[in-house]
Amino acid sequence: MAWTSPRTFTTGELITAAMLNVHIRDNLNYLLSRNLFYVLEATSTYTTTSTTFTAVNATYNKTVTTSGGTVVISASGILSISAGIVVTQIGVSVDGGAPTAYNTYSTTNANADYRGQFSLIVYITGLSAASHTFNLQWLTAATTTATLTKTYAPLVYAGWEV
Repeated sequence: MAWTSPRTFTTGELITAAMLNVHIRDNLNYLLSRNLFYVLEATSTYTTTSTTFTAVNATYNKTVTTSGGTVVISASGILSISAGIVVTQIGVSVDGGAPTAYNTYSTTNANADYRGQFSLIVYITGLSAASHTFNLQWLTAATTTATLTKTYAPLVYAGWEV
């Protein structure tokens, strides 16, 4: 089923069931049939000391078949860093490649155990109509431990094709 550009109705026009089916029912069905994945993790804590991008956990490795549209990936949670004034990056790998879009979190507090909210929204374009794997990945600076913790909020990871 394909998207149909909505009709511009005119005053006094007779609207038929067939018109409503095409412009409302079919377009809503199209929007609701788009590929989607969602993970809400409220029970686990993950840590890394890796200085190169590595998977957060297999739970956040999702494969979907797309129609060739833009895919939006969103992730949020609580990030804790064990040492002061360091950089941690969180991004999304597509089909096993290195993340090309990621957010960088830099602490400006020299105290250990910096903790704060992180959020990530990535728009991935140019995908073919095929099966694609999206993997939440991260890295941190040398001699630092980064932790995604469930203590204050769940880790949420979602993706959908628009």
